[in-house]
Amino acid sequence: MPINIGFIVGLGMIWSVSILAASDKPYLANPKQPLCHGPAKAPWGLVYLHGIDTIKPSAQELTAREDLKKLANKMGFRLAIVRSPWECSSRKGQLCWPYRAPEELQKTLTYVQQSAAKCLPDSQPQVLYGFSNAGYFAGQIVARCVAHPFHRIVMTGAAGDPPAKGKKLTTCGRLDVMMGKGDMTLKKARNFYQALRRADAKVTLTVFPGGHRVDAPALEGILTQAPLAK
Repeated sequence: MPINIGFIVGLGMIWSVSILAASDKPYLANPKQPLCHGPAKAPWGLVYLHGIDTIKPSAQELTAREDLKKLANKMGFRLAIVRSPWECSSRKGQLCWPYRAPEELQKTLTYVQQSAAKCLPDSQPQVLYGFSNAGYFAGQIVARCVAHPFHRIVMTGAAGDPPAKGKKLTTCGRLDVMMGKGDMTLKKARNFYQALRRADAKVTLTVFPGGHRVDAPALEGILTQAPLAK
């Protein structure tokens, strides 16, 4: 049963699709992850989660990784690139991050934390950065006020369900929403941002030139605007 409208990027095109929850069982028994980049004793770390992608990382994904590695070198942080082990139920042969049901959100969060810990020690302040499908997941951590270890969360190329009516998000962590000016999800992202503001969330919105993509310069701007603190 379709449960959300999302966007898949591939071959330079964006398709609107009905995204189902990812498979209950891991699709990859032992995914090679996480990929760690940068000094182990860096002052802070960034956990990157891809959007819907093919089993073998797509060209777009490989470009995003290289851009983030360059940014890590420039800013001096440790980068953890975490890969989803779940196949999309609606698109065979592609990987998704499940997040719609509460148990899915918690399962994915636990998996991300455990994977990132192989690169980043608990004592190291961490930023979670989710793109596209992973951005939806990242945004819901704050919108549903789920306990998490991240000093801040950044989502890009995504929107999300608003918080429950009357719920206040003052103590639920900081969320930075990044969107390309040409991203077809921009209007929904603005609505999501406004809903979070009405719930007193610590949230910002940054619109950068371009479309549905990981934009390292825009991310750098966000990460230098405020210290790593919840």
